Amino acid sequence: MGANENITLNPHQNNAVYRFLQKMNTLLAHDVGTGKTYTMIASAMLSKYLGLAKKSLIITPNNVCAQMAREARALYPNARIKLVSGVSRAEKNRLMADVKNNDYDLVIILFSL
Repeated sequence: MGANENITLNPHQNNAVYRFLQKMNTLLAHDVGTGKTYTMIASAMLSKYLGLAKKSLIITPNNVCAQMAREARALYPNARIKLVSGVSRAEKNRLMADVKNNDYDLVIILFSL
């Protein structure tokens, strides 16, 4: 699947990923700094890899979008990751067509769009 061999998820993160894959939803109400970002990314990537989802979309607040993309690329360096930020409303339709017509492993988009 192309996960970075130098990054190992903690047991609580693996448990959360497993819980997500069983129910295809979960609430990550963990404390700050406990690895929610990697947990979300791993859940999204594994759901696509296992055929449980065609595409994975993570919607983030504006202030963490770039960080989310950096961490996704660190965890899955060979993944096709689309970061959607800083587009005008006029460009939105073109962008949505791009996401629909391309086989991205993960799409990360700003909540404000």
